[in-house]
Amino acid sequence: METALSADAAIAKLESNRESVVLVDLASSNADPAELIAKLNAHSHRPKAILAFGPHVHEAKLAAASDAGSDVVLSRGQFDAQMDALLEKLVLGERE
Repeated sequence: METALSADAAIAKLESNRESVVLVDLASSNADPAELIAKLNAHSHRPKAILAFGPHVHEAKLAAASDAGSDVVLSRGQFDAQMDALLEKLVLGERE
């Protein structure tokens, strides 16, 4: 697991690990999550899967992540409850 604090850093890490599953915390103030998701989807080495999660009260950010092309979008509570099973499924290559 690696952390990227900007879209450029995430893209750079993606280029060195093409089997990535990218988790996007929609509550992060370091980057525009929808912009990051769109850049990841447009990149020639798109990640294996993109999972976005955030507070359930941030409905606009959750919708923007879905509209930008995130494979899975969850509230933080859903992510916490399903994290183990979801990550296993995404890492093994099955999309929601």
